Amino acid sequence: MNFHSIALSCLFLTIPGFARGDSIDDLIEQEIMARHIPGLAVAVVQNGKMVKTQGYGYADLNSKKSATSQTVFQLASVTKQFVATGIMSLVEDGKLSTDAPITRFLDNLPTSWNGITIRQLLTHTSGIQDYLGSPAAAKTDLQLDPQLTKLVRSMGLQFQPGDKWEYSNSNYLLLGHVIERVSGKSYDRFLVDRFFRPFGMASTRRRVVGDPAMAVGYVLAADGSTPKEAMFLPPALWDNGDGGLVSTAEDMAKWDIALTSGRVVSKPSIDEMYTRVVLNGGKVQDYGYAMVVHVVGSHRIIGHGGSRPGVAANYTRWLDDGTSIVVLANVKVGGNDPYQIARRIAGLYAAAIP
Repeated sequence: MNFHSIALSCLFLTIPGFARGDSIDDLIEQEIMARHIPGLAVAVVQNGKMVKTQGYGYADLNSKKSATSQTVFQLASVTKQFVATGIMSLVEDGKLSTDAPITRFLDNLPTSWNGITIRQLLTHTSGIQDYLGSPAAAKTDLQLDPQLTKLVRSMGLQFQPGDKWEYSNSNYLLLGHVIERVSGKSYDRFLVDRFFRPFGMASTRRRVVGDPAMAVGYVLAADGSTPKEAMFLPPALWDNGDGGLVSTAEDMAKWDIALTSGRVVSKPSIDEMYTRVVLNGGKVQDYGYAMVVHVVGSHRIIGHGGSRPGVAANYTRWLDDGTSIVVLANVKVGGNDPYQIARRIAGLYAAAIP
């Protein structure tokens, strides 16, 4: 064990969150040590009840501010499920159809996008290139209009709509704009009015620069173990329908309970969201609406991760086991998906989970 590991071990002996010493606390302590995670929060929901929410480690290493279940973390692409559910709520309102072309709701689109449907945006089968992969998006001095109108509309097609599956943040940025056009509200106001306020999610919102409640984000230095503060990415580029929300472990548990109880959208809508997409050639892709959908043994699993400099997040539900796990961390750890932590936690609550 090197000096850094010894020092880190001594540090975690003093951290609030490990005092109870139950099996989950022990598991998370091991994961934090092994993955060099400054701070982390988890929520466990089982059969519609919040059975555990807790923070571990530090939200801020400099001030030694502890991470708690109320600490605000970035959600990154876990954001996308709120957009997809927002679209389905508007479908239930009778205001749009997932089979409708996006040209019905958005103006000044490239002619090559004419056949793209709302469903193809939801399932990442539109073929539209990911704007975050554009050379323009890599410019550190990039000046953008607030809705990225010009940048996103400059994206071409990688393939004909429906032919393939390719993850693209452009899809969900555009869906955020569809919500605005159809609802007549700003994207933020729609989410607050439709979801966050009704379900008591007071800490869930779009990321704000300098938010004192938010955990400091970290990346690991070249040695793979020393956390250093992550660069704060331009909000105009990163905080839209594709990944701009922040939340807490407790709020995410409230969201899960509301969603599974049918209070957000109906069961038929949930079933549609969790159905794997069928491509034009008949191939089935393990993705629904903002959710990876797969089966391990006899267990149906849906979930989605989120990652950017300063955050690694995961939301997973084991549908047949009645167990949902949220893991929010304030470090991007290359190759270490928080799903693995979520899966191990779930196994402590439902032994049959693989």
